[in-house]
Amino acid sequence: MKRVAKEIRARRFASKPLVSGGQILNSRLRHVYEVWRTKSGKAKAPRYDSIDLIEISEVATSIILLDVLGTTEFRFRLVGTEGVERFGIDATDMLLSELPPGEFVDSATALMEAVTLEGQPYWHEPKSSVFPNKGHVTYEYVVLPLLDENGAVAHIMTVVDFLEQPAP
Repeated sequence: MKRVAKEIRARRFASKPLVSGGQILNSRLRHVYEVWRTKSGKAKAPRYDSIDLIEISEVATSIILLDVLGTTEFRFRLVGTEGVERFGIDATDMLLSELPPGEFVDSATALMEAVTLEGQPYWHEPKSSVFPNKGHVTYEYVVLPLLDENGAVAHIMTVVDFLEQPAP
């Protein structure tokens, strides 16, 4: 029952389980997904230490990396400079739960919980949100689990592609 509730909340966030790179509209995000998939081999996801930022350097400023502290708690290890600029906050070293409360944090937490529990990547088609002091920010993203040496989801890498044309 608890899993079903989390899936419903993740759907409210409108992210979809990613089953193929063909779903991804943006070529840079599709490349990151293909690198992730290749590094996974036969595992459900690659190990954290197998990801080489050189291979995905074109998106380095758009990476958001979270440490999984439990199934419901996440710490921002890294927020790329483009994310800080576009979203208007540098959450590096903050807990997800420490961000200003609201639907975004609730939905993001539900999505991270789903990724952690399922070990499955998610994708979000282009979306526009309103952020304080930034107005409309339009973006597409992939959310990719990364495993520790025991095969558990220990980190989550989100790569965001910001679109130049803001929504009206």
